[in-house]
Amino acid sequence: MKKVLLFAVILTIPLLGQKLYQQFDYVSVEGKVITRGGNPVGDCVVELRELVSGGVSENSGDAMTENSSSVSPGWGRSNVASVSTDSRNVENLKKVGWAKTDKNGHYRMDGIPVPGDYVLIVKGQKGFKKTQMPLRIDKAVGDVFGVRDLILDKYVELDRKTKKRLAQADKFLKAGKLDDAEKVLNEIKKEHQDLSSVYVTLGNIYLKKKDYGNAYQSLEKAFQLGEQNPGLCMTMARLSFSRHKFDQTLTYLKPILNQKPDDQNVLYLSGVCHYNLHQFKEAEGFFDQYLKNKKGTANELGFLYIYGMTEMALKHNAKAAEYLNLAYKNGLKADASFLKNLAGLYLSIKNNKDAKRILSDLLTKFPQFDGREEAQKVFDSL
Repeated sequence: MKKVLLFAVILTIPLLGQKLYQQFDYVSVEGKVITRGGNPVGDCVVELRELVSGGVSENSGDAMTENSSSVSPGWGRSNVASVSTDSRNVENLKKVGWAKTDKNGHYRMDGIPVPGDYVLIVKGQKGFKKTQMPLRIDKAVGDVFGVRDLILDKYVELDRKTKKRLAQADKFLKAGKLDDAEKVLNEIKKEHQDLSSVYVTLGNIYLKKKDYGNAYQSLEKAFQLGEQNPGLCMTMARLSFSRHKFDQTLTYLKPILNQKPDDQNVLYLSGVCHYNLHQFKEAEGFFDQYLKNKKGTANELGFLYIYGMTEMALKHNAKAAEYLNLAYKNGLKADASFLKNLAGLYLSIKNNKDAKRILSDLLTKFPQFDGREEAQKVFDSL
């Protein structure tokens, strides 16, 4: 099998006010706050504030690499973006709901308008870092929107010397002195192995220096320490994918899907990972959702190809023929093996007309290939 390398609570309202509110439904938002060790955090304040949606994904391409048995989505190791810690100044954002956690760490906020983009905030809990998580809540979620567990990391009290060195590293970064900043941060890291922000910043430095091995190690450590914002997760997914670590890629994509379940690039990449792991049923689920979000129409060459190959692996021959033919018609540089497979799919569903069309292209474009004599006989019989 070829590896694919990337190419509602209902409110009653007065009749006079109906037009003002009819664009919204209302849901309850509920979830749980825990420590990184899994213990519930009670009596802490959770807020939901309105956020302008920013998106975490970049455009994917659909190029095929000539000397590789893979399809690439157009981003590789050389253009991985820098990441940040994803913290926001939220005080100016409109608060739409809040709640306190019970002794088991559970919270619930009612009457949240949807659809909408929000940021969920846990703040003011002694001994823990403030935590933020962006949320997209769509109309179709039902009456209750369940949020993945919010994990609080312990706040690390820094001594004056460390604060001074962090300020020095920041000064070097602003001046573009990456080597000097890296040296200072590595000194801090020796004394404070639990400062996720140090690993994030080091990861950024290594990305800018195109030192992807060290970037991966630094950002992986930041992820383990709780930095799971979409930018960092997507960067780690890309680095993991470039190393053919598809299981790990899925691990880094999961937090993004929890926050943005309809992110097209994440759905596509998740499907590709499952395909490469020969988990075709799982891959199909992600590709089906990707296609559904596009209202049943997709013209990207990479998607058409891998969706068709997934359906062929599942022996869904009619659908496989449909999408592989679309890829071919949209400019896929097909080799003899591809055309033989496509012709075979058409023959299996008794579509002799299209089978003959593909066999004609096969015999015309490839004077020599394994099985040519047999292909000629089949063509002559149609």
